[in-house]
Amino acid sequence: MISETAQAEVLEFGHGSGNLMRVNDLIALNHRAGLRFGSVLLQILPCLFYLLIASQPNTAAASDLAEEFQLALDTFQKQYGFPGATAAYVLRNGTVGIAATGVSDLESKTPMTVQSRMLSASIGKTFVGATAVALAHEGALNLDIPIARWLGKQRWFTRLPNHDAITLRHLLTHTSGLPDHVHLESFATELSHKWREKDNPFPPEALIRFILDLPSLFEAGKGWAYTDTGYILVGLVIEKATLRRYGVGPRQHTVLVL
Repeated sequence: MISETAQAEVLEFGHGSGNLMRVNDLIALNHRAGLRFGSVLLQILPCLFYLLIASQPNTAAASDLAEEFQLALDTFQKQYGFPGATAAYVLRNGTVGIAATGVSDLESKTPMTVQSRMLSASIGKTFVGATAVALAHEGALNLDIPIARWLGKQRWFTRLPNHDAITLRHLLTHTSGLPDHVHLESFATELSHKWREKDNPFPPEALIRFILDLPSLFEAGKGWAYTDTGYILVGLVIEKATLRRYGVGPRQHTVLVL
């Protein structure tokens, strides 16, 4: 469901931390670390890919490949200094390899293992986007008409920046002009009080509330700015279009081919 997805992204900021930093500092740190790690991945992935395509599909080579893959991942971890990572590959003959490096918790120094659970974070946006596009192909959604068609009757809708112009395509491509609730001081303050609650303290409309009545960053379609809030809105549109809770949609519309 949307609420569970939102909670997973919200709790990302407190995960694995015994002594919490101020939440707004964590948010800023998470953003900077994400940008840095993204650039690191752009350097690491081509090297791992080259290692895989150079391998030979036989038992001895598969064993050698697993060792080389592990060594490469360990080398990258030491070279770039990221806390830890897991990586996997599947060869054409069905051979599967998994490797882990570094630690899963910086404070306890718990080693990262191939069984370590990772937060999905914004990977969920891939499934949201795929579901929306699939529904558009089925005729249940239209990417290029205002989202007012599905959300216009919500009491808060007219308080949404650019509410009369935003389309699904704008939301999916981060060109809606909406602020991102994740980087607002009001969200950081409320999160600092609620992040330990067992039940999700931030259902979808509670997250949208943080950007209501704020000025838009730019006219819809006239710029680009990453916004998690936009994908919360996409999820609500999917629910309205399908008359189902969001969690049902991806399982029925998304096919992963490895």
